[in-house]
Amino acid sequence: MSRTRGPLPEGRGLFFGRSVAVDKDAMRRLARLAAAGLVLAACGQPPPQVSLSDTGPAEPGTPAPAPLRIAISPMESPERTFAQYSELFAHVAQDLGRPVEMIQRQTYSEVVSLVEHRRVDAALVCSGPYVQAHADFGAQILVVPRIGGTTSYQALVIVRRDSPYRGFDDLRGRSFALTDALSTSGMVFPAALARERGKTTETFFGKVLFTKGHDNSVRAVAEGVVDGAAVSSLVYDELTRQSPALGARLRVIARSPPFGNPPVIVHPNLDPGVKKLLKEALLVLQDDPPALAILRKMGIERFVEGDAGAYEEVRRLRAKVHPRAGS
Repeated sequence: MSRTRGPLPEGRGLFFGRSVAVDKDAMRRLARLAAAGLVLAACGQPPPQVSLSDTGPAEPGTPAPAPLRIAISPMESPERTFAQYSELFAHVAQDLGRPVEMIQRQTYSEVVSLVEHRRVDAALVCSGPYVQAHADFGAQILVVPRIGGTTSYQALVIVRRDSPYRGFDDLRGRSFALTDALSTSGMVFPAALARERGKTTETFFGKVLFTKGHDNSVRAVAEGVVDGAAVSSLVYDELTRQSPALGARLRVIARSPPFGNPPVIVHPNLDPGVKKLLKEALLVLQDDPPALAILRKMGIERFVEGDAGAYEEVRRLRAKVHPRAGS
């Protein structure tokens, strides 16, 4: 399989592949989707950090409180992520009477690095980056979202409904979309399936594209840019709920075991007062009608206490893909 190599962001994260097959035709089609607003930019300047506070001026002589800095992982494209979370954290800032800065980065590795080096107070990450961060520096779960009555999700392998593909083996030698090197659903799960067949994602598939967003991958399949993709059920279910016509064009051909939902994580040495303040604010959001309306728009019922044991399946899959790397 022909491919080009390029640098990935530096950091201590474990990467499950560093190569991307470049199909010029497919890339042109991705560019057209981007221009149409369907697939959003995955390269160029990092998304900006944005202050979401509207707490009014401090009393004379009173120092303004330091902002809480919260990083958001790119589970979806930057614009969609910003649209979803800016309103939520603006409400949190209002409740706390303290500024909140929402910071976006283009890869999971970059977000994990922000937490590790104490450049943010908390981060919303996928299950895989949490497991890596826990192994690297003892990252802790603050809260997790409950969605659809559960705190777990699955990785899905999807194809177009009108395609001949009925199982993962049918995608051998075909084009495939992955999301991020640390993504459980968008990289580790398909890598584990390929490993079971004595292959890597690079040798099992004919061409591989990294889309840097599960929504991007869903639409890449729907538009015929790639033959298949591995995506998060959280994103897939929400997109197809919002657009039944999109769902009608797609079919799920493989599902993973359940993984713990993407958690909000913090550094183990975060100031206990800050940790308590933020945790309590997130755990009671559903009790405030305006905040509950925001959560419902995002498909979240509420935030709840997390369980580190819910991520054992993620650790198992990661060990299968890279046995010598451990968890």
